[in-house]
Amino acid sequence: MKKILFIALVVFLGACREEKTVQVEEEPVLSTELPQGFHDFYDQFHSDSNFQMQHIIFPLKGTATKKDSMETITLDKEYVAENWKLHKPFNADAGFNRSFTAMGDLVIEKMQDDMGLFTIERRWGKVDSTWSLIYYGTTEKTW
Repeated sequence: MKKILFIALVVFLGACREEKTVQVEEEPVLSTELPQGFHDFYDQFHSDSNFQMQHIIFPLKGTATKKDSMETITLDKEYVAENWKLHKPFNADAGFNRSFTAMGDLVIEKMQDDMGLFTIERRWGKVDSTWSLIYYGTTEKTW
């Protein structure tokens, strides 16, 4: 008799449990917090070489930083159109991670290798109401 009561109690308590539904949202390719229109611009920037060249503010300002255990050396850089190497779309399988920080009409993108030894920072800003690349910097650690 005790076994039957015990089984009935377990079944009853199991039936009374509240079901919880967990919703899993797909992670967007780019953060939904990015300004409207930036995602389309970003895709076109990496797929159309003419569009890319038209949306870089040359001479493009930037820095190149090298760090080791003893010192950090930062050099100001200026990139010109004649020497620009076209940027290709981000490849998550290449061993880099990427993050975006949006502040109004400024988007800061950071890409870093999985070991944290090489970082690229690109800054995107609105110039004459259209997005453009306004800064390009690199940091390399050698320790």
